[in-house]
Amino acid sequence: MDSAGSHLVFLAKYPFLSATREYLKESGPSLETILASPTYSEVRQRAFLRVREALNAGLVPRPVLLDEVGVENEILSYPLARMLVSAVDDPFLISRYTLAESKTASKAFEKEDTESIVEVSLDQELGKVYLTKLPSYEIGDLLKDFQIPSRYDALIHFSDFLSVSISFNASKWKLVNRDMFRGYVGLTKEELGRLLEEKVRKNIQEGLPVPVNDMIKEAFKEQIGVLRGLVAEQKAKFREKDLGEYSTERTPPCVKNIMEMLASHENPSHEARFFLATFLVHIGFGIDRMMAVFSRAPDFNEDIARYQLEQISGDISGTKYTPPSCGTLKTKGLCLFPDSLCGRDWMTHPLTYYKIKGRSLKAGNQKFSNGEKAANGENNKD
Repeated sequence: MDSAGSHLVFLAKYPFLSATREYLKESGPSLETILASPTYSEVRQRAFLRVREALNAGLVPRPVLLDEVGVENEILSYPLARMLVSAVDDPFLISRYTLAESKTASKAFEKEDTESIVEVSLDQELGKVYLTKLPSYEIGDLLKDFQIPSRYDALIHFSDFLSVSISFNASKWKLVNRDMFRGYVGLTKEELGRLLEEKVRKNIQEGLPVPVNDMIKEAFKEQIGVLRGLVAEQKAKFREKDLGEYSTERTPPCVKNIMEMLASHENPSHEARFFLATFLVHIGFGIDRMMAVFSRAPDFNEDIARYQLEQISGDISGTKYTPPSCGTLKTKGLCLFPDSLCGRDWMTHPLTYYKIKGRSLKAGNQKFSNGEKAANGENNKD
């Protein structure tokens, strides 16, 4: 393809770009035409496939863009998919779809050069991002006294870094663990892509649902019904029917926070999920009950989740993993919203919290003092 064709291919790969919207305003057919004309039946089908596969597989399948018709169909299918998701109007589907679009874009970033990723970053308002290998005037005199390590492909201002990385709990994303150059954080190409993936996800999700009129609902009546059925199936498959002795009143704030994220169809970090799984294992949750909890995550994969939970519970590995201590949770940024019980000197483990809170509730909300705890032999052994 010529340069114009290559530009359209770029828009087809990243249909959430502002340039894509401008292209559709200037050159795209009317919504009425797309919804009614047989010429655009493939676009309508492609929009449905985008949403269905996002729900089922967690990714948007990418077609091979061989000609201009295929490129245009791909570009047109994106706004139609957003309308279809909005017509179903289910928080789980919205989260699942936005995550799939961002992860699909992230896979495309892997094949791009850093310059193209920065281009997308600027469009998505990731912040002040600079290439390290451009002439110094691109960054100005700001970093002229620094020798940037060759492993870094880009720099981002720390405030912009924090605005996105705050949702990551892995220690490598903590600002204290990053190299800084006069307020700018060094990033590899892969790290820039991961930050951009999260920014794209947030941007897409913030724009949903979009207003949907009766014409759209009628055009996609059958597809809306199919998608609602698939969403209902996924929710029913792992629905918790009985929580037994489990009590949210006894649950530590750190655990409640992760459970609430999952209930809201958000994606906790891998470290947060590992902690939650080990905690649930130790308070008596079986694999199926844990699957019910984790199935609410937008990126939930049944086979992978079951294997990992069986590993953590010891069914496969033979080793039952123990939840991290309060000190470790603080280090990893997972100790959130601590309450007065968390502040006791002897409170060093979330399982201790669960045990003590349970006894307190059972005794009529009796408060445990340090002396009472010592008298009952409650020295932390977890």
